[in-house]
Amino acid sequence: MTKKKDKIPQNIVETIKDIGENLAMFYLFSKVTRGSDWGVYKNFNESGTDILLLRERNNKNLKKVGKIKIEVKTRQRLETTGKEDRTAQFTLSENEWLNSDFIIGYWVEHNFLFVIPKKEFKNAKNKLKTVYKYTVRISKITGLLTQNSLMYQDKWELIRNELKKN
Repeated sequence: MTKKKDKIPQNIVETIKDIGENLAMFYLFSKVTRGSDWGVYKNFNESGTDILLLRERNNKNLKKVGKIKIEVKTRQRLETTGKEDRTAQFTLSENEWLNSDFIIGYWVEHNFLFVIPKKEFKNAKNKLKTVYKYTVRISKITGLLTQNSLMYQDKWELIRNELKKN
């Protein structure tokens, strides 16, 4: 007989969130901005986004020119009350969707990172609020990520290409 799992304590939920955000910051530095004039910063001021990529064109004046806003969503199924362990759903509030350029989804137990343009999130209703969702799946047949999920796994070049436009 399987014992029903209790809800995870809030401090552990926050720790999982921090792990995803810090991992995303490290990968953004090492795979996207290293060697460029872009920096990776944790966002403390702007609503609806966790990480800012900022470009400094004039180092003497430290005038920030160019900005890419990234929201990070971390999902895990190791300690959860849910039953479906082959999917991870990344959900954005309307504020997060409006204020982010990219979403980095981290699936903890598989150590998968997904770089997802916000346009890929589908509008859905959650109670009375508008939310946006993107789901990644592992195939029941192959045990591997589905083609739709693979499309954005570790696609750091999507953000690198956006840096070139700014």
